[in-house]
Amino acid sequence: MGLFDKLKEKGRGILTAAKPADGVDAQSPDQVRERVLAIAGKGIETGSDDGELVVSWSAKVVSAGGGGGEYEYLYRAIRLKLDEGDHSAEALCFKTTSKAEVAAGGFSASKDSEKGQHIGSETVHVIAWLGPH
Repeated sequence: MGLFDKLKEKGRGILTAAKPADGVDAQSPDQVRERVLAIAGKGIETGSDDGELVVSWSAKVVSAGGGGGEYEYLYRAIRLKLDEGDHSAEALCFKTTSKAEVAAGGFSASKDSEKGQHIGSETVHVIAWLGPH
């Protein structure tokens, strides 16, 4: 049995168990780490932190409903914890949005953070990728 023989036997929140398709061998923990750390793209960073695998991206985007001078700085991350003994994995999503606005009255900024299970999608206009590229 490999690490992904079962992703989760018990559902939590919106997650449910996920197993390999019939005939597909589960991968070892080392193979899973190697594949997760190989994820690449504009603004994407991968690494390990406190025993967890982290895949994140950050970008400067046009603020929703924004006009000239309104920007948001987005940071999105997934932290993945592998349980080799239980042959499972558990992940948690992190979202941080910082808003900066330059207007006639001066500069203002705010920050909003969330963590948990996120569903849905975001459509943004990226001005600059902030991670490695």
